[in-house]
Amino acid sequence: MCGVPPPRSSVHKILDVIFDTIQHSPSWRIKLKALPLLQVFYFRNLPFIPEPTIIRILEVLCNCLDDEHVQVREMASTTLSGVLRLSPRKSVLTYRDRFVRLARTQGEGDSVKRQKHAGILGICALVDSYPYTVERWMPKLLTGVLVEFSYEPVCTVLLLFF
Repeated sequence: MCGVPPPRSSVHKILDVIFDTIQHSPSWRIKLKALPLLQVFYFRNLPFIPEPTIIRILEVLCNCLDDEHVQVREMASTTLSGVLRLSPRKSVLTYRDRFVRLARTQGEGDSVKRQKHAGILGICALVDSYPYTVERWMPKLLTGVLVEFSYEPVCTVLLLFF
């Protein structure tokens, strides 16, 4: 599907179907397969995707960071990292603050753990989206925020990669 460019008039329709699949599919495996498809489709059709739709793509991916299945959350983080590489830079600080808030969620229970994990995955996606540079905000994010979670079981595996 991503190998052949669709007509410009179909780009939004195809994105809507991908969004619907990711957000409403009862199968986590289908979501898992649709996330990389969204990234490749985004890369190949970026010139035809307006900024509001890019923001919608980012929001769909951010919502997937809080999915019930860890496989979907991790794939959403990987996909988010790729999409952020080519997205408007002005939104990065907003997402950074959002992910830090999620990572520092207080309380007990599975939903709180999922939110913390979503925050850590989001932060990892931000760091991964700049593979060749160290942005001004990155050292503080790594040493001031991620270090707080280095001993939490849900986050230890992720932090090994950094």
